[in-house]
Amino acid sequence: MPRELLSGIDTLDLTCKVPAPRLLLADLAELKAEAGGDRRQVVPFPVGDAVLRVSPAGLGAWWPFRLDHAFGQLGVGESANRPAWRVSLSAEALHCESVPAVVAFWRGIIEALTGAPVVLLASRLDVHADFAGLDITEADRSGFVCRSGRQSVEVQHGALETLYFGKGGEVTVRLYDKLAEVQASGKGGYLLGLYGEAGLRAGESVQRVEAQLRREPLRSLGVATAEDAIKQAGTVYLYAVSKWLRLTMPGSATRRERGATDPRWAVVQAADITAGAGERRRAERERHTPGLDVIVANIAGWLIRAGESLGVDNLEVVQRRVGMLVEGYLEDKGRDFAAEVRARLLQFGPSARSVA
Repeated sequence: MPRELLSGIDTLDLTCKVPAPRLLLADLAELKAEAGGDRRQVVPFPVGDAVLRVSPAGLGAWWPFRLDHAFGQLGVGESANRPAWRVSLSAEALHCESVPAVVAFWRGIIEALTGAPVVLLASRLDVHADFAGLDITEADRSGFVCRSGRQSVEVQHGALETLYFGKGGEVTVRLYDKLAEVQASGKGGYLLGLYGEAGLRAGESVQRVEAQLRREPLRSLGVATAEDAIKQAGTVYLYAVSKWLRLTMPGSATRRERGATDPRWAVVQAADITAGAGERRRAERERHTPGLDVIVANIAGWLIRAGESLGVDNLEVVQRRVGMLVEGYLEDKGRDFAAEVRARLLQFGPSARSVA
């Protein structure tokens, strides 16, 4: 059976909407020109105790200035349609350092440069699990059940290199030989040490299952901020390898969608990253008046209808969005939620509150 070697967050891209100071943009323009000169010299950029490097290139099409560090890359720009800041965290830092510490580092950098508290929003999250002995091949493609109709495969020298599901979409899952990628690219050598510590034996291959989710599917799973991404990484992974994609056993059902999960894929679904994922804390049942039962039943019905209208099937996300709509409605009407609750308590007493 396959053995898990490593799982966690492999990519985390963040954005921040706080405007970049104009003086900073002017300084970065001068330093970028210096970094891109004939000598291509390294231009340091100190921020507090950290020293970043000014890159002669930008970060994507929307952030013309880029600052590099071992913990990742920071893009800075000025656009009416895009956040001023984009952070792409280093995969090595995510694997070898504390993920919250890496996020805190970049938050501190942006706050030092802007002089304002910031919220880092998640725009992309890649979660993965690496296995020895997984050995899923091109012959297994017919057993996959996937919400995306886009599937492709890359084969080199007769061997499966990468199997893609949903490539180019908001959700993408790929299976590939991670050792082959490390050897071909010369990058990610730190993983060899981590695999060795996890018990990888000589001659064994490492197959990675990697899921990439962008902004919209992340929001539907309750991931908005960097902290959400860290907390919900297991839930995101479990969604990708259970609800979005699954490998079934051929012939186990008349319809493939109802087929039994392949035992190898069950190992994939049970990766360590999923510990605690999907758990829902249910409120302890309390004795209360029948009136509260009626209220809860009505609220449940309305939340289901709200979920239908919003196109969201996650209860927590629906509750949060409906709560924001309610707050906006009360504010527009000039009403105070707390004051009205207190007034009803004074008038009618705590008839709907739980009693011991």
